[in-house]
Amino acid sequence: MSTRKPPRTQAKNQARPRADWKLTPRGPFSSAGLGGLALAVGAAIGHEFGVDPLWAVGAGTVATVGTLAVHRELGPAPLWYRMGCSIGAGGWLTWGLAAGVWDGATMGALGLGALAAAVFAPIANRPPKPRPSVTGALDRDRPIGQSVVVRRHVVQAEEWVARVRRVAQIRVQVLEFREWPNRYGFSMLLQQPLGASTTTRLVQAAVGLAEDKGLDHGCGVEFTPGTRRGTLWMHVATVNGLADTIPHPGIRLGGSISDPDAIRLGQHRDGKTTTVALRESTMVVAGQKRSGKTGTLHDITADAGALDDTIVFHMDLNGGGVSRAWLRPWLQGRTRRPAIDWAASCPEEALLMAHALVAIAKDRKSTTADLKAEADVQLLPVSRDLPAILLILDEGKEVLGQKVTDPVVRQIRRLLETLVDIGGNEACNAVLSVLRSTSNTLSTEILKQCSTRATMRVFDQSELDYLFGYRKGITPQDAPEQGSGFLAAGPGGPRPFKAFFMKPSDIDTAAVAIAEHRPDLDAAAVAAAGEAYASRHERMRYLYATPAQQATMTPPEPITLPGFEGASPWYPAGNDPEDDDQEETVARLPIRRAPGTVARRSHLRLLPSEGITSGWGDLDRRRPATRTPAAPAAQAEARPAVVRAEQVAEIRDGGHPVPELLERALELRWDGGRMHSVRLAEQLGMSEHELAALLGALGVTTLPNAFERGGIRRRGYERQTLVDAASAVRVGELEVPPEVAAWTAA
Repeated sequence: MSTRKPPRTQAKNQARPRADWKLTPRGPFSSAGLGGLALAVGAAIGHEFGVDPLWAVGAGTVATVGTLAVHRELGPAPLWYRMGCSIGAGGWLTWGLAAGVWDGATMGALGLGALAAAVFAPIANRPPKPRPSVTGALDRDRPIGQSVVVRRHVVQAEEWVARVRRVAQIRVQVLEFREWPNRYGFSMLLQQPLGASTTTRLVQAAVGLAEDKGLDHGCGVEFTPGTRRGTLWMHVATVNGLADTIPHPGIRLGGSISDPDAIRLGQHRDGKTTTVALRESTMVVAGQKRSGKTGTLHDITADAGALDDTIVFHMDLNGGGVSRAWLRPWLQGRTRRPAIDWAASCPEEALLMAHALVAIAKDRKSTTADLKAEADVQLLPVSRDLPAILLILDEGKEVLGQKVTDPVVRQIRRLLETLVDIGGNEACNAVLSVLRSTSNTLSTEILKQCSTRATMRVFDQSELDYLFGYRKGITPQDAPEQGSGFLAAGPGGPRPFKAFFMKPSDIDTAAVAIAEHRPDLDAAAVAAAGEAYASRHERMRYLYATPAQQATMTPPEPITLPGFEGASPWYPAGNDPEDDDQEETVARLPIRRAPGTVARRSHLRLLPSEGITSGWGDLDRRRPATRTPAAPAAQAEARPAVVRAEQVAEIRDGGHPVPELLERALELRWDGGRMHSVRLAEQLGMSEHELAALLGALGVTTLPNAFERGGIRRRGYERQTLVDAASAVRVGELEVPPEVAAWTAA
């Protein structure tokens, strides 16, 4: 098949390139020539028409400023080249408009300027500041992010980029490198690779990174959020700065609790001050004995008490040890009022305080509604005239624990739970402390409400996991020193810190200054707190005195405990009058005696000192007695009739006392003689498992089959079994176990 060839003339014309008469620049020299030609034409035309040279000055200035604004991300050399071109062109144009362009010197200057621009044009084409590669490798002295990493820092950055890739299998990029002012470590801003979020993986790899490097105990790796999503700061401590004792810097009189940096706890590894915001947030502090927990509470007391709009309450059920140093100047008469507005050293005083705090919080919800409306805010604005109240609870295991049987302490716990739930907006907040961060000492209901969490030195990883959550990249080896611990405040994870140390002389000086500076509680809150608040100083002075001092003091007046209005009042000095009517005493609720003494309970009875077996004789010489079966009528007469609910309360008048658990249960309303276990437990204020354990000790168990009540089918108890158990206890056939005898309704 033949192909038709084009004519020779046509092929010759196609091979010849066409001339390109476009003015598009083809390189730096053509660009410089065209630019110089344009300037010459513009200057010549402007000079002929008499254009003012100031227009050229303005155009050159605008071009220079625009170049600086648009190309500010370039390096110094490209930026100076572009600004030089703008300034040179503007200057020559100004001269051309003023003197004309048909002069040899003028045209020569234009030519030299265009030639210089063409020769140095490669400077303008340099790329922007290079960033690390995808693998994270860094070039020597390469500028990173907004800073230039010097050679010795680049070596460290390369080492840690490789370590992150080896341990966490993540290719990060280094955007910035900062050395700590105290020379104890450094921080690097990391850029994560594209794809799924890897922040959690990096945080979880913190322990592995520290072990891969072989850091000393007390040193470690921690992560904090970066400037935007996908970035985070990696802080590496190479020197254990937590081993040193950090003296307290001294109180700062003034300020507001609304300031997030108002309360200082100590210092982080990088030397930055550790602060907490307690205006709305409830804080929990955990720590074993000799861990520095009490010292941390002293730090909080010092800074909170020195504020213009905050009053501090202390609650310590084990004698008020944390409060004594702060009350000493007042007890010695050196100040007219105590630095701590109210301090409770026993359960009874703590109950009065907790009840007053809840009453104040509820009262402020209504009395301050107009104030919040006028300020156009939802959060109560605090001031010296309307101060916030910060409760600091020490040794909270006595109150916050799961196994609390004392009715007064159980009532305190319920009030504190209410305060944590409703008191934040009304400026009635709390700092709770416990010996251990476990479910037995700190319930999950309270823990969920504490957004600020701290723990001092611990040795068990499970305690860190319970308080902060699992796999947070921290271990006890990160804070092994006394006074060191971890703090989680806000969105960031837990970070190691070292608490400030306050000597007794520091506390004494601060207490004197705070006592003279702090505000007084507002009148509305005083009225809501009632008599318990008005007479607090009388009881505080007596309860915090030594036994020798108490012997010379007038005992405080008795006061009725809230929730126990039907019982005898509490005598703080233990000077309650003896009741001659023993039967009436047994029928009453437990009497609260002096702190540290055992309260009398209606369901306990004293045994003879010689023992209950003293009248049995010699058991080896006694013949087995032959028991003659009694007639059915005699048996019925010997055994009391079935006890009805209204008769249960009356069996105290004869026979052995029935435990309060059975009395309370039989006083409830039973539908058809049966009740589900979950409902019975709820009515008695306990869990279903606790109810099963207590009733099981009396031989009372649930029915074998489930039954329906209210459309729900569950297992439960039959009332008759409880009646039989109460009758057996009354006639002495059933011994009451200690755990059942100790139970009381709160």
